[in-house]
Amino acid sequence: MARNISIFDTTLRDGLKIAGIHLTIEERVHIARQLASTGVTVLEVGFPAASEDQYKTSCAIIEAVEEPVIFCLLARATNPEDFTVAKDVLSRGSRGRVHTFLPVSPMYRDHFLKKSFNDSLRIAQEAIKRASDVASEVEFSLVDAFRASLDDILTMTERVLSSGTYIVNYADTVGCATPWKVEELILLLKKHFGDSLRISIHCHNDLGLATANSFAALRAGADQAHCTVNGLGERAGNAPLEELSVLIDLYGAEYGLSTTVALNKLYPLSKIVERYTGISMSALKPLVGSNAFTCDLSTPQLGDATEKPPFAVISSEKVGIPRLEEPLDRDTEFEKFSKRLESLGYVLDDETRQKAYALFLDVAKKKDYLFNEDLEVIVHQTLSQVPQRYKLLYLNVSAGSIPVPHATVQLEIDGQVIQDAGFGQGPVDATFKTIFRMVKRFPKLIRYEVNAATMGTDAQGQVLLRLQEDDAIVDGRAVNTDIVMASALALIDALNKLEFYRGRHEISEMSEDESWTVKL
Repeated sequence: MARNISIFDTTLRDGLKIAGIHLTIEERVHIARQLASTGVTVLEVGFPAASEDQYKTSCAIIEAVEEPVIFCLLARATNPEDFTVAKDVLSRGSRGRVHTFLPVSPMYRDHFLKKSFNDSLRIAQEAIKRASDVASEVEFSLVDAFRASLDDILTMTERVLSSGTYIVNYADTVGCATPWKVEELILLLKKHFGDSLRISIHCHNDLGLATANSFAALRAGADQAHCTVNGLGERAGNAPLEELSVLIDLYGAEYGLSTTVALNKLYPLSKIVERYTGISMSALKPLVGSNAFTCDLSTPQLGDATEKPPFAVISSEKVGIPRLEEPLDRDTEFEKFSKRLESLGYVLDDETRQKAYALFLDVAKKKDYLFNEDLEVIVHQTLSQVPQRYKLLYLNVSAGSIPVPHATVQLEIDGQVIQDAGFGQGPVDATFKTIFRMVKRFPKLIRYEVNAATMGTDAQGQVLLRLQEDDAIVDGRAVNTDIVMASALALIDALNKLEFYRGRHEISEMSEDESWTVKL
């Protein structure tokens, strides 16, 4: 009988630890709904003691997402108040888990914890007892396990098992492990602790081995794997949910493994996360990249072949890549629009669908046909809203063969309408310089990227840019059939995010800073 592997998704916690990514509560809730619909076992909602924003987001997700997914919250073993916050959040659902952790390697322990190994054991015991008062399930992570000594790993595992948990996660925090080393450790743990230990694995992708390492752990007897959509995460990211799920599906029968993940929802989920985070996938990304299922029939090796060769180990339809459908237009009715969104994997409430439809009709006035990619952009625009201190009312640019490109801009700032004009090296440069002068802010532009959302000369231009102001880094995104207008709107989006997130501080998971406290 196949072992059902627990898929622990940490997209909304570990996956978002990338500079510049700031998702709204609505975006996070939408991703959480999609993850639950996809069939992940455990949904790590976040670290609610980090800030008021994280607290509110965690509460909103648990209240909005239907079970049977298990909601998990991170709490630092070193800070008792984290567990108080977690208890308050988890009271909104019936199935909860607390995830706490400590470094087990000397390098991480000396750098972050600055305590002896014996002190770590004591702190771990105390943390598990606190967590047991908060949730029915407790998961304990040994951070940087693959640079720790075997004796320390075994001793820490024995101590946490005796303290009341049975789920222990072994984290390859710096991505240094190899499949054979992972398998060796898991087999040893199984032999040493038997059924008293439920083993979890968490792999980073610094050497490109996160998927292989995670699968090696499961093959050796691990019961759970941490992963993120598209492999999101700090540095080179984490084990990708889509790759690991497909591997288990393909080879599960051989190794006695199974999951509850619905493979046909993986591609829509991947595109939603890509759109919201602005982290574009490589065309060569396995399973979800634009080239992943493309085969060139003209290559010499194929000779006179006229049919698609048997290159694919899994069909594109199985992972949810939609077939080409007829585009929509301005005459599309709401019911047809809603069904198309549903076929693309979007789980939206009635109010959000109505807002998206209104935006769809507005875009349809400028484009004859709207493709699936246009609809993805429209949904993102509907959900991605922060308070608008700055609004773009008017933009006119002159460029081309004229000596000096210039831009005229009209903004509304705090309800007051102002207008100005300026010059630049090109239409975008002139627009940006004028807007910066008008808002009296001069952040550093550290990223600027333009792509077409769909085919055709009337395609919407997608602009993604990144601004840095002091220690704050934010992304700005916008689309428009005019790429200069899209650039200006993306800049305004980023400026509003700088204003909204200015001065907001989130506590680091590895710090001993005082927790954000729930105001009861």
